[in-house]
Amino acid sequence: MIVGLRIRLERPLAEEERRRAFALAAAALVVAAIALSLVADPPSPDRPAAPSASSRVPPPASEARPTASAAPADVLGVARGFVAGYLRHLYGRGRASAIRHASSGLRQRLAANAPRVSRGMRERRPAVQRLRATALGGRWLVTATVVDDARVSYPVAVVVAEQPGGPVVTRVVED
Repeated sequence: MIVGLRIRLERPLAEEERRRAFALAAAALVVAAIALSLVADPPSPDRPAAPSASSRVPPPASEARPTASAAPADVLGVARGFVAGYLRHLYGRGRASAIRHASSGLRQRLAANAPRVSRGMRERRPAVQRLRATALGGRWLVTATVVDDARVSYPVAVVVAEQPGGPVVTRVVED
């Protein structure tokens, strides 16, 4: 029986069998992608569920009215302090516990998911080029443009929320 299966597996596939195998593989990938999107990154108590794709688009500047009690300068200062510590953590030169202006839940998630950093990455020096804040209800979406000495430019987006002790970063947006 095993010999018969081995002979059947090693023979060339007919065109119809190839099409069927491709269709089955594509269907399996689609099902796996849907399953992973349903179970990936469940909401935590200090972070609401992710908004729908249509609500992730920031409103135009004319519609972005500050509604949070924190002033934009405070929000930008908190975001800048957080991103500086977050980049040290990302590049393997700092601990998550040392990141300033992070909520305790965010700090715990970052510590639990510490990045593995290569020596080359650890030697890079990232710098924040620009910060941009958009008010979203009682929170702020702050996007930092980061450039490292390898001339790699990328955005880091964080959510800043007003807490009783002042504004803190509650989430790093990873989309």
